[in-house]
Amino acid sequence: MPRSIQVETPIPSGAIQDPRSSPARRGRRRNPPLAAVLLGSILAVLVPALGFGALSAWQAANANRLAATGRLQDTVHGLALSVDREIASIRSTMSALATSTVLDSRPPELQRFETEVRRASSVLDTSIVVLDAQDLRQLINTALPPGQAPRGVSAADFSEVVRTARPLVTNVVIGAVARKPVVGVAVPVQRDGAVSLIVAARLEPQRLQRLLAAQSLPTGAVATVLDAAGTVVAVSDGKLHAAQLGSKAATSLRPADAGQDHRVWRATRDGVEHVQSSRAIATAPGWTMVIAQPARDFDFAWRTPLTALVPADPSPWPSGSSSP
Repeated sequence: MPRSIQVETPIPSGAIQDPRSSPARRGRRRNPPLAAVLLGSILAVLVPALGFGALSAWQAANANRLAATGRLQDTVHGLALSVDREIASIRSTMSALATSTVLDSRPPELQRFETEVRRASSVLDTSIVVLDAQDLRQLINTALPPGQAPRGVSAADFSEVVRTARPLVTNVVIGAVARKPVVGVAVPVQRDGAVSLIVAARLEPQRLQRLLAAQSLPTGAVATVLDAAGTVVAVSDGKLHAAQLGSKAATSLRPADAGQDHRVWRATRDGVEHVQSSRAIATAPGWTMVIAQPARDFDFAWRTPLTALVPADPSPWPSGSSSP
């Protein structure tokens, strides 16, 4: 019986299969470690949350910055209005005196008018002078005892009142009688279309200082009144007022657009950066109210929402020189 012959078919070398690469083996993929899965899950939750939190913090900080700037502007506006009211009150009394009927006669009855002037001086708690419009010679001065004739002219130049026939608030001058810095609030006395007399009240800078000191100011802030020449008229801080009254204000304190509507800027004075805002004083053309707050105090409030993302000490923050 013939014997069967088995023929072995040779397997090409490239077709030899590794047992590990068999279809069954490939179907069993290795699962990632549990720690990696947990880390990925945590990151998937935290990253969006942190991004949203950072965005919210920046939005809150920006809103606070704008609010802080608005508060500074509102404060300087309110201070300017307070000074406006004080000046307007004095000017109103001077205007009332200027319309007195005892001045209608020719010549005017100055003796009777002095009685009215001294009464008004008592109400205002300040001195009043009456000047001749032609030579600006003093005719009445309530700073002197009744019956004592005044001598000379006033320290302030009231010639503009005669020229324009309009009220005037002078810059700071040294008073002829008091010999200390004063401001004059003057109005013309007009009869028959011409200015015949000038009635002027003395506005004490200390009066404005007390007015500023009584206001509620932001932390560390100081308010200053400047006249049209850039001279310090009043400062909310009593010690600074005594030291600076009648002197030229620092250039950094004077806005480039003095006497104009308020703006906000940063300036460095005595090595300290300040955030400042100014406002024109309407009743005194050229006068300006300025409020200056240390930048560190100004920035502290609006940067508070970021304390979770940055160091609590605000000193590492760059102060910059641009608008707040």
